[in-house]
Amino acid sequence: MHSIIIKNKAMSNWISVDTQLPPRGTVVDTKVDDGYGKVTNEQQLKMHKTGRLWWFPDSSMYTYYAPTHWKLPEPPSSSNKEVKQ
Repeated sequence: MHSIIIKNKAMSNWISVDTQLPPRGTVVDTKVDDGYGKVTNEQQLKMHKTGRLWWFPDSSMYTYYAPTHWKLPEPPSSSNKEVKQ
């Protein structure tokens, strides 16, 4: 497995697609931010190996918009894990 290096960004910080694109083929959290505080289209998407289209994680369809920001998904918290006895 390869390490993903994000230029000095914490995983919780959104990265502008104008600054840096995500690693190709990696599912990331995305959003559209209009710059005035309105955020829409928050969902997980990925970019394929070529082009600038954003696809659903299962590659079944591409979106008709381009997100403005992305970040790596947060790992599940340990408090959400099921405890087996």
